[in-house]
Amino acid sequence: MAPSTKYRKKKLGSYPYLLVLFSLIFSLTIIGFWGAILIIGNELQLTIKENINVQVYLQKEVAEDSIVKIQKRIENRPYVLKKAGITQVQYISKAASSKKFIEETGENFADFMGENPLRDAFIVKIDPRYSRSSQLKVIKDDLSSQDGIFEVVYTESLAESIHDNIQKLSLAAVIFSSIMVLVIFLLINNTIKLAMYSQRFLIRSMQLVGARAWFIQKPYLFRSFWLGLLGGLLAAIIMSLSLNYGIQYLPEIKGFLAPDKLLMLIGALILGGGIICLLSSVFAVSRYLGRSLEDLY
Repeated sequence: MAPSTKYRKKKLGSYPYLLVLFSLIFSLTIIGFWGAILIIGNELQLTIKENINVQVYLQKEVAEDSIVKIQKRIENRPYVLKKAGITQVQYISKAASSKKFIEETGENFADFMGENPLRDAFIVKIDPRYSRSSQLKVIKDDLSSQDGIFEVVYTESLAESIHDNIQKLSLAAVIFSSIMVLVIFLLINNTIKLAMYSQRFLIRSMQLVGARAWFIQKPYLFRSFWLGLLGGLLAAIIMSLSLNYGIQYLPEIKGFLAPDKLLMLIGALILGGGIICLLSSVFAVSRYLGRSLEDLY
């Protein structure tokens, strides 16, 4: 009976490393995948917004040097999208528009109209920061007031629909993310509490021999912090390997996985795992400090 009792006491007092580590890896991996989904969704939203453009039609018989001046004035506007230092303004001549129309329809309207009724135009992509419907109206008024411009056109209903849908999806993502983070925190916190429950008699024994609170807490806090970092690191590795595997079957998502944001997510998983475990351990150890022996049962 004595060896069996001794074994049970040793088992009861041992720290459940594997349980805590598995719980951390599982929880943080879920957070990691959700974070990757948010990154993809955010980049997709940005791409959709970047494809909002306006068509600027020029007046007829505009000289080529005037067209160049108009283009420079448009490019200097703050609401025009710039990518890699290049202003996203495309010039389309009426001859090019006519050629494209003939290729698509097989009809040459110049045969029965006697002239090309199309106009020279610019396709101007708008910076996502100016994608609201009210801002697009201001942009339209600004461009329409410039010399040499005949008409400015954009699909107002499409712009409003894109903005409203993105706003709704963003709100839903924030709410769901908050709930998920809270649930994951509670799961990790409860796991740490369960681990510290197995240490309650050891904590009581250390207090009985005169150990101070910080002396008792310190090894548990350091252990939990490093265990949290390890759990976050392993979760980040699992997430990264899974994403690389998924890209083989869906290569389209690679363009939406911003490397800088992905690195920030990996760092947040590692550091977040350590901080959550540290805070949970502070509360869990403090719970058993100063307790009487009867309260521990």
